[in-house]
Parts: sequence; structure tokens; C-alpha cells
Amino acid sequence: MTEEKILTEDEAIIIKDLLKECLESYHTKGKNVTDKDWLKDVFMEKINGITEEKALEDAETIVETVDSFSKNMHEMKQSEQQGISKESWLANHIQQDIGEDITVEKGEDLSLLGESLYLQNMNMAGQSIERYSENDIEVVESTETEDYSLHKIKELAMDIGKNASAYGIQSATSTAGSLLAAKIMNGEHIEPNQIIQEAFKSGVDSSMQIVASGALKIASENQLLQYLPESTPTTMIASISSIGVEGVKILARVASGEITFTKGIEQFARLGVSVVKNFWSIAKNTSVKEVVTKLLPFLGPKFTVIAETVGTVLAFMGGTDFGKLIVDTKVKVANVAKTVAKTAVQGLKRAKDFVSNGIKKAAKVLSKIFS
Repeated sequence: MTEEKILTEDEAIIIKDLLKECLESYHTKGKNVTDKDWLKDVFMEKINGITEEKALEDAETIVETVDSFSKNMHEMKQSEQQGISKESWLANHIQQDIGEDITVEKGEDLSLLGESLYLQNMNMAGQSIERYSENDIEVVESTETEDYSLHKIKELAMDIGKNASAYGIQSATSTAGSLLAAKIMNGEHIEPNQIIQEAFKSGVDSSMQIVASGALKIASENQLLQYLPESTPTTMIASISSIGVEGVKILARVASGEITFTKGIEQFARLGVSVVKNFWSIAKNTSVKEVVTKLLPFLGPKFTVIAETVGTVLAFMGGTDFGKLIVDTKVKVANVAKTVAKTAVQGLKRAKDFVSNGIKKAAKVLSKIFS
């Protein structure tokens, strides 16, 4: 993955301070206070001008997104134990939702989502890609219609699964966020915190995702980070937090010897698949166009570096030695992942519909990804 300056050191310190405040608040909340209620109260206290209704809505969105992310990870693990790959798991969900009533519109939606994910993978890999222009919509008016058979739908769904997996693998190659977190935590010795460490070592504990989501939502709404503007969808913020925290969980398992480097990289691939599965669920209730224009633009290097920084800073708050272990492990995993990512990206296919004129009317939508 191409490394670029996403966060300044000052911005990383802002994230650290917010995480520390939210972590302390979370660990002192009453036992009967739900994650939703805690988030709502924190937003009311920390976000300028937010209404109680909006605070509750954002809190509900975060809890739902974090829960669905964790559920996805659990289901993928079970499916893989039964010989069903993570890519097939996602493709199967998409096919079930599409049903047997195949229409051109459904086929074009899958082509649009697949092409959008492909473009983001190429962006992360630093490869030159065709940049769609809004002008394309004016000059390309094809009368051809793609024949979207059941077989074609299955192929498109599987391509989406492969692109989602490749995105997750590419996120494993990044070290920018880990190294930045290590830099700002340098010189600050933190004693081991078993509560935090156990949260990272547990496969079911989502407390760190909730804390991270709260901190990033505050930063976004108060316009404290350049690449996390106020317009960032709340579900995206929860996805960033989930990627960051789950990434540390994977690295902790690698560091302990519980899983190999190769297995760790495979689990990073699950992170990408889980995010895209959540996007697909949103698209069912809104539209693929909505997801492509409002969510997918965030799914790139910026998303990855912020997620990695958040997860690593929280790891350091579990103890300086634990944080250093996570950083050292990420550097080692990243070196191995680069070869795996290169192979994964080379194996991706473009949606043929976009190479032809059949669906370039969606160029206006795609142009927004890199705007």
C-alpha cells in the first residue's frame, strides 16, 4: 500500500488525548449504563451544538455497526472452518439478497460496486487507473444492455468478495499509523492494564471499538482532523474503529504465537470483507449509488492509517510493552503481507461492463470517489 501523510503528529496527539478521556469515562460508567447511553452522554458533553436526538441517533448507529462487524467476523470464521472462503461467504450473502429475479438494474448495481472497490484497491496499491470524468456521462450513450444471467450475477458477487478481501490484505501492509502512534507515545511509560489487554485478546469484547468510535466521532464533529471531516458518516467512523481495534487483536494473536503470520494476514482480509458486507447491508436499505458516493470515498489509505493509529494508541494504553509488541509485530506482518497483497491485487478483475460502454453512464458516480 502506498504510504502518505494522512495524520500530522499534532493530530495524532489529539486522537490520543480523546481516546484517553473516553477510555477513562467508559471504565468508570455504571454497570447498568449501556454502550448506547454512554456514547449519547459523551457526545452531549463533548460535541459542540449537538442535539440529544442526534447524539442518540449517532450512538445507535455506532453500536449497530460495531455489532454487525463483530457478527460478520464470527460468521466468516465459522464458514471458513466449514471450507467456505471469506470471499464466497460475502458473495453468497449478496446472491441471496439479489434473489433469482435478475434485472439489469441489479446487475448494474453489482458492477458499480465491484468497479468502485477495484478502483480503491488500485488507488491503495499506487497503480495508475482510469479516472472517470463526469463528462463521460455526456459522451457515452450506449443502447446496449448487458445480459445479466444468474451465472453473471454470481461472478460479479464473487469479484466483490475478492476486492473486499484484497482491501483487507492491503491494510495489513501499512505501518504508517503504527509508527506514528509509537512516536507520540515515546517517553510516556504506561504500566500494564489488564482490562485493556484482555479486551484486545478477547474475540468477543467490543469495548475498545466503542471507545474508539466515540473519540473519532468527537474529533470529526468538532473538525479536529483534516481527513475526518464533519461530513464523515457515523457508520464509517465505527468501521474505522472496528478495523483498527480488530487489527490489534489479530496482531496480538500473531505475537503470542497463537496464529502464524500467514493466518494473521488472512484474518486482515476478513476485516475488508466485513466492512464491505456492512456497506452492502446499507445499500439494500438505500442504494448502491449512495454507498459508492458517500462511503467508498473514505475506504482507502486515509481510512487505513487513521484506523491503525487509533488501534495502536489504544494498545499502548494497555501498557508500553504491549504497545511496542504490537508495533513490532505489525512491521513484521507488513513485510510479509506486501507479497501477498501484490498477488491479490494482480488477481483482481474489472467489471467488464465498465470496460465496455454498457454502464459508463455511472461515470458521474465513480468520479466522486477520488474527488
